[in-house]
Amino acid sequence: MVPKDDWRRRGQEEYLTGVPLKFVARFTPPKPTWDHEHCEFCWAKISPYKGDLPGGYCTLDVYCWICPECYEDFKEEFGWTLENGE
Repeated sequence: MVPKDDWRRRGQEEYLTGVPLKFVARFTPPKPTWDHEHCEFCWAKISPYKGDLPGGYCTLDVYCWICPECYEDFKEEFGWTLENGE
């Protein structure tokens, strides 16, 4: 269990508890001006560019992103379920 005072916590339980997620192996920018996302917890950059994470987990509306490490750390506490994804 992740400690309650973990630096990555910023109230995400209000909007991410129990939400279904999907795994996306390769982030694809939805618009030319929108080239990356950030993990909702650690703020890691997710993008198709070298040096960034290539993919991660996201809400079904592709609005909130979670890096693989934070997904593993918080999946039980937040009760995430995985839907069919990429």
